Amino acid sequence: MPAHPCPHCGWKIGTLPKHGRCPSCGKPLPSEVQEGLPEPPPPPELPPLKDVLPYWPNTVVEHALFGKIGKDRQEWKCSTPPTGCTGWVGRVHLDFFAGYDFKGRFEPRDRGYKQGDFDLLLITSRGSTPTFSQERAFRDFLDNRETVANAVLEAIWNYFREVYDVDPLDYDVPIPESRDGLRETIRFTRLSVLDDPVKHQAVVGFRFECSWDEEHHVGVLVRGMNVIEVAGEEITWNGPTILNADGGYTPWYW
Repeated sequence: MPAHPCPHCGWKIGTLPKHGRCPSCGKPLPSEVQEGLPEPPPPPELPPLKDVLPYWPNTVVEHALFGKIGKDRQEWKCSTPPTGCTGWVGRVHLDFFAGYDFKGRFEPRDRGYKQGDFDLLLITSRGSTPTFSQERAFRDFLDNRETVANAVLEAIWNYFREVYDVDPLDYDVPIPESRDGLRETIRFTRLSVLDDPVKHQAVVGFRFECSWDEEHHVGVLVRGMNVIEVAGEEITWNGPTILNADGGYTPWYW
């Protein structure tokens, strides 16, 4: 069946999006467009963790919401308590970012990114399993994934213009010249969910590789429906930074 263009942005839509909104611009689709779209096929079954993770986790459990997750062997130094943090790793399927990719100096091993399969990282206090706060944040994102994903892209585009406002000729790699240009200059690789027992509302992190900075990459943090910070990739496991009285920054601590 041929794709239907979105009446708002012209994006070609092949199957009925969740919540009846355009996956590109996030605007509601008219009923006549929705009626002409077939239901999407079920997502493909994700490969076993041992086939997609660089190492086999010590402990693997079947979580009701996150699916099969493994306790990461890496010790995450992401908070001030000397106990550190525990990371749980898994996989998540997100069609929205499947078409975002670029050719850089370092090509990643094919781990299903182009099919919409990405890494999932859950950061908790040391020894803890994923919390209710993380489950709620993850569900909220899945229920509003198109809206949140569009806000993330808008934040990256604004961040690029503010921090990397240079002449395209100064770069020997492709750089975006519009928000649509992000489709060929960024690559989504990991969704993280960081517990926050203080605010009782976990933070969702989006890690992207990008053509213009293949060392630090780009990280975006979302709390609820709002983008709260854009910076280097480290914020997606360290959490947001806090502005000090002297103008400096320190890591955000639980």
